[in-house]
Amino acid sequence: MTPRAAGWTLVFLSLHCLASGVAADARTVVHEDRLGNGLRIALAPDPAASVVAVSASFDAGSRNEAAAALGSAGRTARAVAARVPGLEASANQERAVLSGSFAPRDLPRALESLAAVMRLACRPEAAELAAPPAGSGPLASEADVALLRLSYASFSYAHPAGGAGPDRGAIAPFFCRHYAPNTLVLAIAGRFETKTALRLARTVFTSLRRRRSPPPVATGARPPSAERRLTLNDPGLQAPRIYVSYVTVRADQPDWYALNILADALGNGEGSRMQRALVAAGLASRFLEGMTENRAPSLLRMRVDLSGPTADPAPVEEAMDRELARLREEPITPAELESARESERSAAAESRKTSLDVANTLSRFVTYFDDAKRLDGELPRLLAVTAEDVRRVARRYLVKENRAVVVARPWPGSGPAARGLCCEDPGRCRESVVKAPPGRSRRGARLRVWP
Repeated sequence: MTPRAAGWTLVFLSLHCLASGVAADARTVVHEDRLGNGLRIALAPDPAASVVAVSASFDAGSRNEAAAALGSAGRTARAVAARVPGLEASANQERAVLSGSFAPRDLPRALESLAAVMRLACRPEAAELAAPPAGSGPLASEADVALLRLSYASFSYAHPAGGAGPDRGAIAPFFCRHYAPNTLVLAIAGRFETKTALRLARTVFTSLRRRRSPPPVATGARPPSAERRLTLNDPGLQAPRIYVSYVTVRADQPDWYALNILADALGNGEGSRMQRALVAAGLASRFLEGMTENRAPSLLRMRVDLSGPTADPAPVEEAMDRELARLREEPITPAELESARESERSAAAESRKTSLDVANTLSRFVTYFDDAKRLDGELPRLLAVTAEDVRRVARRYLVKENRAVVVARPWPGSGPAARGLCCEDPGRCRESVVKAPPGRSRRGARLRVWP
């Protein structure tokens, strides 16, 4: 598994976190602090860096959106970032992030600008916030939306982040509810002096008033009782695609690490199992996989692009099932295990290339898990996974009754007449699903983008 993230349109998430050439037992110096208003601070100084990077991570992702205001997370993040020169916004299911790199002398101005915008929350002036007209955010594919709905029982995770968002009037309420100091993790990495940065952050943000915490988010996945299947028609496709998700565990659980190594063995590199069984065999033109990183039960996701417009998905699914059965029955080989570990080392290096990468990774781990030590601890946990661990999680999670499958077929023409949707449970699956053009989505610091 390589860098990836999900929200698909498509993107998948893996996990990696050390710089290239750095030993797995190396440690990043991280200083943590928590202000009286609940704001959490994580600092990772690097005297060798030339810039200082800021990652302001708000616990305000699409999982916090109301059904009547889809897109609020991304649109609010863009509206806030527009008021802070040098910061760019992104949002996924779990959080909204405002991040950027600065010359060290410009750090005070950036933090003061962010605090000034946060002071507008719950005040009449917040109604003036508006997201920039350009860059409306990534748009999820119809198949991706359907796969989430088949995987999660709770609305909070059954819809992806992205899209243009609601009208301007929805920004102020979301901003008031979710942009408080007690929902913010401020990570700073790069060239700065620790005591000076801490003093600056305290001076700038201490006066912000803590607000009532938003209600807990429902994180339930659909119970593993029966396979859930859906077939839809997509006029944008040139050949059929198969999307599969298996419900697994939260990303702070031990099995999550073993599932990442399992995903690597399935699809990372030409010698991986699905690449040989599907792509090399001519059944498919592409196979992609990845683990999401969620505070809800995470998903092991796969996508298969078939090799032609009239290709039959059935033989492809049969070949996939045979490979998954092999994973449940016998351990992966030492060569496969080492290949998976090398993939994680490489992706770890990518996630630590720059000060901004470090700041975004650090703020993600503190936001999701309140765990700054995961910055250095994730890769060793991945490398400690054994072949028997992989077989154990395959037996537990990669079973038919625990999966959702969406088969998307090309359909000639365009417009409403060219769309179709059906599934084994019409009462649940014939609800309205919005068609969206391909786009890009970002989850955390590591991603694989699918066109």
